[in-house]
Amino acid sequence: MQILKFSRSDFDYEIKKILKIVDLEGKEFYFPNQLSAGEQQRAAIARAVAGNRSIILADEPTGNLDPENSWKIMQIFSKLKDKRTIVIATHNTDIVNSFQQRVIKLDKGKIISDKIGGSYSL
Repeated sequence: MQILKFSRSDFDYEIKKILKIVDLEGKEFYFPNQLSAGEQQRAAIARAVAGNRSIILADEPTGNLDPENSWKIMQIFSKLKDKRTIVIATHNTDIVNSFQQRVIKLDKGKIISDKIGGSYSL
């Protein structure tokens, strides 16, 4: 296993770059209870991005958010989709129809459809 070493300035630069992506610039020292629900969701995405994972799994990432913050979350995923595989579990047809590339519908744990492109209703 290779251990990567970063200088403090490189680390700080990467953190600031990720926080800019999720619209949380200047909040790197905030605790979760000091952030709004939308900011907490974006902080969770920042943690996933910082880990440089090739797959991000998001279960109802906009479930408890107002429309503005929901849109911000989906815009972040849209920016990341070319660099990572993003799997989103949702009941929100607006999200599915706005950002989908492939939609797999499940019912009681079984795949009932698997489509690429088009418009969907859940």
